[in-house]
Amino acid sequence: MPLTSKQESFCHAVVSGMSQADAYRAAFSAGKMKAETIQEEASRLMANPKVSARVVELRAPVIVKMQYGLEQAMLEAAEAFQVAKAKENGGAMVAAVQLRAKLNGTAGREARSRDPPARHH
Repeated sequence: MPLTSKQESFCHAVVSGMSQADAYRAAFSAGKMKAETIQEEASRLMANPKVSARVVELRAPVIVKMQYGLEQAMLEAAEAFQVAKAKENGGAMVAAVQLRAKLNGTAGREARSRDPPARHH
């Protein structure tokens, strides 16, 4: 049995970044409900296997797009390095390496570990 239109709206609201409670408020008539009841109903709805599967399904393209963005940026930084190397442009080579390190989450980590200890007078 497919999701109801309200369940589908709830799923889209959750995927858009709303909390489960806010998504429940947006999809259902919850004006007179207590906050605690809304939270319980939202949690119960999210525990529904069909609802949680739909949320996963809706999130999948977003996750793929984010991964593609990082992979593409890493490839382009590598290409920029190769172009800079071919043109013997040291500054651009360093910039490309720094960009790849930043994208990879390693920028500055190695340099900090090699810094000499501070001298105390």
